[in-house]
Amino acid sequence: MNRQSRRHSERLKRTSAPTGGHPAGIATSLVAAARYRLNGQPDKAERIYRDILALDPKQPTALNWLGALLHVRGDNERALDLLTQAARLHPDEPLCLYHLAEVQRATGRYAEAVASYRRAPAMRLAAANLHFGLGTALLELGRAEEAAAELSRAVALAPDDAEARNNLGNALAECQQHDDAEAHYRTALRLHPAYADAHLNLGLALAQRGETPAAILSFRAALESDPDLDEACRQLARHMRAQGQSQDALALLHNLAGRRPDSPAAARELGHAYRDLGRYESAEEWYRKAIDLQPEHAATYVDLGHCLSRLGRYDAALGEFRRALDRCPDLAEAHFNIGVSLQSVGRFDEAVAAHERALALRPDLTEAHYNLAMIARQRGHAAQIDRLQTLLTRPDLTDDARVNAHFALAKHHDAAGDVDAAFTQYQAGNDIKARKATFDPGRHVGYIDRSIAVFDRAFFAARSGYGDAIQRPVFIVGMPRSGTTLVEQILSSHPAVTGAGELDDIRRLVEDLPRRLGTTASYPECAGALDRATSRDLAQYYLATLDDRFPASPRLTDKMTGNYLRLGLISLLLPRAAIIHCRRDALDTCLSCYVQNFATGLTFTYDLANLGLVYRQHERLMAHWRAVLPSPILDVRYEDLVADPEAVSRAIVDFCDLPWDARCLNFDQNERQVRTASFWQVRQPIYASSVGRWRNFSRHLGPLFEALDMAEGGPT
Repeated sequence: MNRQSRRHSERLKRTSAPTGGHPAGIATSLVAAARYRLNGQPDKAERIYRDILALDPKQPTALNWLGALLHVRGDNERALDLLTQAARLHPDEPLCLYHLAEVQRATGRYAEAVASYRRAPAMRLAAANLHFGLGTALLELGRAEEAAAELSRAVALAPDDAEARNNLGNALAECQQHDDAEAHYRTALRLHPAYADAHLNLGLALAQRGETPAAILSFRAALESDPDLDEACRQLARHMRAQGQSQDALALLHNLAGRRPDSPAAARELGHAYRDLGRYESAEEWYRKAIDLQPEHAATYVDLGHCLSRLGRYDAALGEFRRALDRCPDLAEAHFNIGVSLQSVGRFDEAVAAHERALALRPDLTEAHYNLAMIARQRGHAAQIDRLQTLLTRPDLTDDARVNAHFALAKHHDAAGDVDAAFTQYQAGNDIKARKATFDPGRHVGYIDRSIAVFDRAFFAARSGYGDAIQRPVFIVGMPRSGTTLVEQILSSHPAVTGAGELDDIRRLVEDLPRRLGTTASYPECAGALDRATSRDLAQYYLATLDDRFPASPRLTDKMTGNYLRLGLISLLLPRAAIIHCRRDALDTCLSCYVQNFATGLTFTYDLANLGLVYRQHERLMAHWRAVLPSPILDVRYEDLVADPEAVSRAIVDFCDLPWDARCLNFDQNERQVRTASFWQVRQPIYASSVGRWRNFSRHLGPLFEALDMAEGGPT
């Protein structure tokens, strides 16, 4: 995290030195200069020091103090030259060494600064300042434990020094002593309530603990104290997005980019914001701007490649990842993303090599561990289990990294046949995720109730002829892990169909609908304000977004599973669109969701009871849609598809009003990009081993049986 440890040259103003031992004229001048300096008249002091050096260019005291004053003014390169001369002429003078160390630290020469601080004994110095400077330089070098020891000495000598408290907090945070770090940030703020850096650092500490609302308040306080503290702006925007305040976060970041048009960091942050919102075209634009501003920043090429991959531009994405490696061959994240891209098109051997290269560079890159565990031929190896268990003992592992490690370890135990050990790890990963993102069952049920109330038969009867009658889109919906990727893979093997994957366009349209309609009513109630012309405009807007990305495709699948929640609006806007509903055994569906480490969202999957509730509500809503929608719905049971692939595949193709094509049976040879959790499975011929898999874990599924209203142990 980007904690702030400011370099404050003001400390040089609080030091003094003897002036004796010089020729009478120079001694008198040095006394006069010291008086001006200590009385807050540095310009007059500087003129005297320059006059002395004109007479004696090697006068060490004048060199020392002129260098110190230039440092306070920000002229660090000239200050460094003068102070280096002074220290060479006066190697045992503590103030020369201290001032030199301060300027070395200010110019990023941290190792040299540490050496100079250590050579400067505390004679005639404010010892707290010496320990402060040494500790801060050590912190910049990543030597957090040594830094904490020095900064603790500074705080012991100067307990009311807010800056020392702040920097000690940073060192303790790096040492994973988060409670002690927070206490020092709070003390710094009690001493200095408008201390922007301490507000920012406290916000980071609160965010680390998952206290996002409190962290947001701290970031706001930091910006109120220092509106130009860009890191506070970036952190505030990130955490506002996490709280669903996406539009406010974007406005904040656009303001930052406007104030800092030449800042690659501001452009990158806007790219991150748009990427998190699924607006990959806009993200691409800002990442490209960041690259224009800072072409050697390798990580931005990785970010750009990720966006291009999500836009289906596989070759272009790989090109960006490789450009990142041109600039930084040891960038583990670039190797990892190359692995993800390769596995998404079925090039598994190359993907494994890329992930292993990433782990050789960064053994704690647990996303790579998890992706290796998802590739079946890599699962169950004792060596993989050992290194993950060792990794999980590290106290510095972030929550996200720990989740990936737990799920990777679970996959290995699962493949090795140790289902009890596997379930323990699945549960550990889900518990961490559940602590960070809660699910509200009552709100979910309420949304279903409201959708059923709004979208009834009368609603559609009164709106016949709304929307656009084009047949192009095929919506594949259902619970996650119900076979939606398999159905899309079958359909996209047809030459007339493009598999677009999980498109976020409908969700974004729903989110923006109240604004478009100029109403304060939220969705779904606001749908009642749609008139015929607006419904057609919205349908054509959606279709235009598809045309921009997939211009040459007669039919196109959108397999965003959660669109089952939005079928009322979909059917109104696109009444002739095909809707395919994937169904799978309730226990197999819910277990498969629970053991899958979904990247974002789907918070109900972290808890077995919530999974059962959502499954039942899903079935309830789908029964309603079948009864009221003017659009037909094809139910595809996963178990039927596995038992008779050809018959079900023919039914799917026929439902989409397409001629049969035998390539649909060879879907495992389809080379299109698949980025969902089923990237491995859809490259294999159909297999039945996942049917009834819940029985392996039955002794752990009590909360799920109860939520599904089944007897303990499940159906017999």
